[in-house]
Amino acid sequence: MNRFTKISRLFLLSFAAQTFSSEAISHTTRGHNVLEAAAYKNLLKKSKGQILKAPDYSGKEILDYLISLRVLRVPPCYPFPGRKDFCNKYAEMDSLEWLPVVGSGDMDAIMYRQFSKNGQYFHFMASPGAIYRNPEVDRRTGAPRGLTEEAYPIAIRFITGMYYEILEQSDVSKKFYRDIYSLIHTVGDSYSSAHVERDTITWAVKYLKPWQATAWQPYLVYWSGWPYFVSDKIHWFPEDVRDKMYLKPAVVPQAEVEYYDKNPYIVPREFLNERGIQAANAIEDLIVITFVILRESEGDKGKLEAAANREWLWYLNKHFRGYTDTETVNTVKFEPAPREEQEWRPMVQLGTRYRRNAFANADNFLLAMNFAKPPSFVDPFGFAAGYEIGKQFVGKKEQWAGSISFGLYLWHYSDVLALGLDPTIANLTWDGHQLTVDPMISFLRFDGWISRRLWLSVEAFRYSLIHGWRKNEFALTAGVAFSRDVPFHWSDWLSEPKYMAKQENPAGDRWSYPALDSPLRLNPNKYGLFHPFGYGFRKQTGHITISPIGYTFLKDYDREAKFSRWAYGFYMGAGGEHNFDNVWMFLRAGPVIRFKIIALVALNLEPVTPKYSIGLSKNAGGYFDADASFGTVLMLGTFDIQLELLHYSYKLGQLDQKWIAGLRFGVLRE
Repeated sequence: MNRFTKISRLFLLSFAAQTFSSEAISHTTRGHNVLEAAAYKNLLKKSKGQILKAPDYSGKEILDYLISLRVLRVPPCYPFPGRKDFCNKYAEMDSLEWLPVVGSGDMDAIMYRQFSKNGQYFHFMASPGAIYRNPEVDRRTGAPRGLTEEAYPIAIRFITGMYYEILEQSDVSKKFYRDIYSLIHTVGDSYSSAHVERDTITWAVKYLKPWQATAWQPYLVYWSGWPYFVSDKIHWFPEDVRDKMYLKPAVVPQAEVEYYDKNPYIVPREFLNERGIQAANAIEDLIVITFVILRESEGDKGKLEAAANREWLWYLNKHFRGYTDTETVNTVKFEPAPREEQEWRPMVQLGTRYRRNAFANADNFLLAMNFAKPPSFVDPFGFAAGYEIGKQFVGKKEQWAGSISFGLYLWHYSDVLALGLDPTIANLTWDGHQLTVDPMISFLRFDGWISRRLWLSVEAFRYSLIHGWRKNEFALTAGVAFSRDVPFHWSDWLSEPKYMAKQENPAGDRWSYPALDSPLRLNPNKYGLFHPFGYGFRKQTGHITISPIGYTFLKDYDREAKFSRWAYGFYMGAGGEHNFDNVWMFLRAGPVIRFKIIALVALNLEPVTPKYSIGLSKNAGGYFDADASFGTVLMLGTFDIQLELLHYSYKLGQLDQKWIAGLRFGVLRE
């Protein structure tokens, strides 16, 4: 087994270990869908005169109106005049085709929100710092005052700001998962004793709880938090049994909870315990006041704000009154949360880097720049393009050094800490006469951000695809970070709206069915794969191909099939090649054909991919080639791993057939 085969296997094992460890610890839906469905079912039972805040409307009319405005998603077979009858075949089979779409459980799939500091408030939880900033125990609650006096008001302002966005910036709120389903999710979490301690008579909020997964980092510095790390005043990791205490244990045994989680509409209301009923009622009231506000305002901003202030104040008093702080819900203003309490993401970092190069026994002093792309909404990954330039010192000799890299954050704590690797690095040195390129992989990097401004980074365990391990090489970086708030309003022009425009009339012929009503639901007929890196290991000794960026556009062949087997599309990408001392840069593009064997595995064929290469070293001339490849694709949710088993060069007439001839990583994009 040669070195390239060894390193490719090592890379895959390392990548899989980090990736699946982060997947395995993610939250579950924990009954969110059951509670949301219970609210819809109870509302659908109510006729005119039975809804206190909307006596002139039935529950169904309220849901119809919110669906027409796209506040709620459109059910797949929602009946309206003039509709084609292709859904009639389900009439005696599956009523779910017409019932309101349940979506609040999806929000636990927003991975970047799981670990970020401000993201905790989406789950109505406290930041870990609330404990050590105010650790004095309140005798009324038996918990640190910070969990009440700091965390509770911030959470109230946070959900108020989210509701403001839902009503006044609806298109943006939907696009960035701050829509009505996010708020329903937060309301459900607020009744979980794993997240919040409530008085079980009045259901007033006593205090919020932090999460173990985010608490261990600051508690390494602030030791006053450790006494609570394994107590009932914190949410356990990775799961907490208290999240599942919404059903009556005498009626639904613990072994059957998962069954009802998967079938939310079949859960009878009498199966819910008092905590579950309170949560379902709070969700139902949220739907009703949203209807009242929108119906009363009819697009008038002034009327909307007046109605929202009145109804939201009523709602907070009924469902979120504090146990020791009864005035916060009366003083909160209907407006966005303060900027310092909003979500944010680091975007651009600039700093100085010291790198100890053990291979060359050199010290590097570099100016480092990191341009980050925040993690996608439905996967935990973030990307960063890195550039560095400076001087390398070997004894008294000095020369220019630098690198171009592409980083992948596998476990993204977003605004606190990120763990990842740099799978594609082009290490460069210039002695005044010759440019030397060394393709490398860095298997470990930690990036941290303090107060949104200070950027710290540690990098180690580098491997040269030419010279082998550089295990004693490391880098330390300190600098400043420039961030953006979430949502990124400035980037709206980069993507098309995913929601249809609001309907002026919620009934009759003005109904229209959107092709894609939810950003969480990928259109199965047309999609793309962004490739942040790829490698090729060819038959020639020392020949390595790096593809640091690429994109594949795909369409399903059978547009009517729920699970299409054939897909076709187009790939284009750029990269570089290294063969002994020769270096090239290339562009390549060509057709792609895929065939799904099963849901997780597909065959991939790229029959003819023209490639134009430009020589970068002294003896490397430019050339034109075309290649072909065949391999398998392992599709794992929002990313896939493509393995080339066969690679053929038309110019050389050479077939590369190895354990792995190439590797490409792809991230699903709509």
